[in-house]
Amino acid sequence: MALDGEKGKTQGEVDKTFIDRLDDLQNIVAKACAEGFRTTGLRKWYLPTSWLATGMNLFAVDKFSEGAFDRTNLNNLYEKTLRSQEEAGTTGDTTSLKNQIDYIAMEERAMNLRHASPVRCLVYSQMRRYGHSVSNVFSTIVNQCTSTIQNGGQ
Repeated sequence: MALDGEKGKTQGEVDKTFIDRLDDLQNIVAKACAEGFRTTGLRKWYLPTSWLATGMNLFAVDKFSEGAFDRTNLNNLYEKTLRSQEEAGTTGDTTSLKNQIDYIAMEERAMNLRHASPVRCLVYSQMRRYGHSVSNVFSTIVNQCTSTIQNGGQ
């Protein structure tokens, strides 16, 4: 948010990793799922194109956030738009960047769970349930939505 009612200078961008993820989903996953209903045989097991190109080890779960799900650039841009009032980006920047970060993170979590053992899945779900029960995560979500609406016009 700029000072004295001035508009912030846009600092957002649509990240290449985000575009790559959506391209993979459209051109590989959606197409394979659609063809799976029209043909016989098993559906292809989906892996991000960048993993196939680099020979990603599916047992290296700690490396999943690298490459296909890397959000470093988006996180840095998001932080930059919020750093100070003098260097603030626009509400559109923060909303777009946050959506991209969340979308890539969601797909990474789905990939983690798909390649996880039943025990790991149980631990993930228990941690999430515990976190939701002892924190104010839901009121924080409501506060974020309210704040976005209130500050969006500034």
